[in-house]
Amino acid sequence: MCDGGLQYERAGGKDLSLVKSNYLYTDSPHEQIREVFYRNGITLLKDISDEWLDNIIIYEEDLRPDNPFLPIYRAEKEFRKMNDISNKTDDND
Repeated sequence: MCDGGLQYERAGGKDLSLVKSNYLYTDSPHEQIREVFYRNGITLLKDISDEWLDNIIIYEEDLRPDNPFLPIYRAEKEFRKMNDISNKTDDND
């Protein structure tokens, strides 16, 4: 079993040698975070369009400024800027 959240993490079971711990933390390298962090459990952070990312940041800053994930969204925006990455919205979707 695996349990936890933002405050703690815990794994247990009959044979703990079978538990693989690949934990990422908010201070892990952003290159790793963006590969496994999902928005609403559906879309990977790295695949979110630039427009959607901007709207997420605006929404969170206005309505949920204490959201612990807001710094991750800001870091993604900065990461894209520093690495010249652009995820344009596909008008055919």
